[in-house]
Amino acid sequence: MKFNIITEYGGLGDQLFYTHIPEIIKMQYPDSVVNVTCKRKIRSQQTNEYIWGNNPFVDSFDTDFNADWPLTAIKPKEDDNLLARVAKNLGLDCDVDVNPKLYRNIETNPSFAHKVVVDLNYKSYVGAYSKKKIEKYLSRFDNLVILNNPGWLSQGTNHKTSDIASYASIIKSCETFICFTSGGATLACALGKTAICIFGRGQDRIFHHCNHHMYVEMSHSNISAFFINAILKISSLIRRVHESVF
Repeated sequence: MKFNIITEYGGLGDQLFYTHIPEIIKMQYPDSVVNVTCKRKIRSQQTNEYIWGNNPFVDSFDTDFNADWPLTAIKPKEDDNLLARVAKNLGLDCDVDVNPKLYRNIETNPSFAHKVVVDLNYKSYVGAYSKKKIEKYLSRFDNLVILNNPGWLSQGTNHKTSDIASYASIIKSCETFICFTSGGATLACALGKTAICIFGRGQDRIFHHCNHHMYVEMSHSNISAFFINAILKISSLIRRVHESVF
């Protein structure tokens, strides 16, 4: 039996949403062949290789894979997280609180052991967040390290990550990890690292899928959020269209 997993988008979190699927397939169908294909452009081939390259349950990566997905969707439960819904949409039984998988040994970096690491970069929509509220919130922490400063944070010291491996190592090694509810949060979940995840008004709560994270809303007022959300959603739609391979 052949299965072709087609991921919808090519970002870090977008890929991680599917990383538990091959193992579930192999457990339920031991003699199956599993292929992974991305429907749209991969944002970073290095990141894609890092996420999927060591997955022992994937047999191939191919854009032209002849497979019949023989399963029908399973009705999800109300408390299913996003990853469980993805699996059940594909007809696979899955725990309600399943986490993304990363089949790698992650080296630790002792220089970050007592640091509060902040990554406020994002591609996916994270809602109408307030920069002022975030800066005020961060002021309560000592030993702040800002990863790849987006340009509006003035606290702490800045640090640039050169690749996905060093990024994962920093997340695993630091004392506290603070990020948006985007790819970094999903990677932290795959690493088993508890994170403080910031979001703004308008983001769908289904993206708050990791049970051991703490989710903190830092939004603009209702009126401001309405207009900011409209702009952000349009920008996100334009980006998604740009990433399309069609």
